[in-house]
Order: sequence, then structure tokens, then C-alpha cells
Amino acid sequence: MSDVYFISANNKIKIGYTTNLKRRIQAIKTCSSTKVLLLGTIPGGRIEEQQIHKLFHSLKTRYNGEWFEADDNLLSYINTYSTLDKYVYKDKDVIYTTLKIKK
Repeated sequence: MSDVYFISANNKIKIGYTTNLKRRIQAIKTCSSTKVLLLGTIPGGRIEEQQIHKLFHSLKTRYNGEWFEADDNLLSYINTYSTLDKYVYKDKDVIYTTLKIKK
């Protein structure tokens, strides 16, 4: 089983997929000089990842094809579809997560 993940670093969001989330996060942390934050995951693989990349194509950064600007629409998408119990928001160009309040 694989997951599409959303990770924040340098106030950019990486959208990728993996079959081993823990190992993938460790690899990204190794390559990053800043704090890495898991924003969310959804069940899926390469096809779902590519669909999300197309959906947010206008937000792609110059780093490479998997990094996107942290736009309100992208954060809303993560909050709506993520299977993690977190709420993601941006304040003054900093991304935060909190636990979702379940009623």
C-alpha cells in the first residue's frame, strides 16, 4: 500500500508518494537544512500524485517538479483529504499544524 504525502520545508510543500512513509521522511530530513513537517497523507500512488501535481501545477516552484508554493487552496486540499488528524494553516508565511477537533 502506498500513500501520497504532503511535506513542508522552507515554507514550500513537497507532494510525493511512497510505500514507506517513515523512511521517506527520514530521507527528506537528511537532504534538508531546515525543519521538515509532515502535513498530511492520502491513500494513493503515482497516478494520484500526478493528478494532484496537475491540479496545483500553477504553484510549482523552481526547485523541481514536486515542490509547490504553500497556497491557501493547497492547504485547504490537504485539510479536506488528509487521513491524518491534523489541521494545517499558514500565518505570516509559516506553516503550522494542530490536532483536528472532532465533534
